[in-house]
Amino acid sequence: MHSLSDRSRFFFVTADDRTGALEIGGVLASKDRSIAVGPSADDPVQCVVDIDSRHLDPSTATSRMVDEHLGPAKFRAHKMDSGLRGNWTHESKALVGLGFKVAVVPSYPSAGRRCEGGVVYIDDVPLLDSPFGSDPLSAPCSSKPIEVLEADGCLSDEIEVWNANSDDELRKAVLRCLREDRVLVGPTGAIEMLGREIYSDNLGNPQSLRKPILIACGSLNTTSRLQVANLKVSQLALDSPTGAFGDPVHYFLQKGKAIC
Repeated sequence: MHSLSDRSRFFFVTADDRTGALEIGGVLASKDRSIAVGPSADDPVQCVVDIDSRHLDPSTATSRMVDEHLGPAKFRAHKMDSGLRGNWTHESKALVGLGFKVAVVPSYPSAGRRCEGGVVYIDDVPLLDSPFGSDPLSAPCSSKPIEVLEADGCLSDEIEVWNANSDDELRKAVLRCLREDRVLVGPTGAIEMLGREIYSDNLGNPQSLRKPILIACGSLNTTSRLQVANLKVSQLALDSPTGAFGDPVHYFLQKGKAIC
C-alpha cells in the first residue's frame, strides 16, 4: 500500500482487485483527463487505488480500507464486485468507522447487473442462481446485499442498500448519494454514473480498437468464459497442443486476429 498523501484529492476511488481498478480507470479517464491506477496510485485530481482485498481476511481488508480513506477527498467511492463477492461488507463498515455514511448500490444495468426489491440479479437471474453463486472462492451467502451485511456482522444505520433496476434509477441513486453526502459503494457502472455527474458527463467515450488484439482471460467464472466464447475468435488455452496455430506470435501478428 502507498504512503498516505496529505494532498486533498478531487475524486478518490478504491477497488478490491486489480481488474476492478482498471475497469474504473477505463470509465473515468478521458483524452483531457488522465487517471492514476494501481496499488500506489496518487494524484490530486483523480486516482484509483487497488487495495487487493478480494480474497483477504476481513481484518486485513478493513485495515487497508481505513489506511486509504484517511486522506481528504472531495468525492470518494469504493468499487465492489457486482456478484457480491469479497469483503465489501467489512470495507463499507470501515468507511462508517471513519465517519462516512455509505450507499451500497450494487447495480450495473448495461452489463446485466441490477438490484430490484433488495435482490441482485445477474442477467435476470437471482445472483445465487447465476455463476456467481457457485464461485469456488468467495460466493456470497445470499442474493440480498442486506442479508450478506447481516451475516458478516456489518449492519449499520449508516449503511443503506439502494435499488437500481435501470440506468435511470441508477442515476437517481447517484444523485441521492451526492445530496446525502454518502460514499458510493458499487460496481463499475455505478461509479461511472457518479463520475458522469461529477464531471457533467465529460467522460471518455468507447473507442474502436485496431487489430491485432490480444485478450487474456484468467477467470474460471462461467460468465467470463461465455463472454470470450461470444467473441467468436481463435482461441488458445493452456492445454492447447503445441503448435495449434503454428507459431502463436507469428499467427497473432500476421493474421491480425485475437487470441484468447
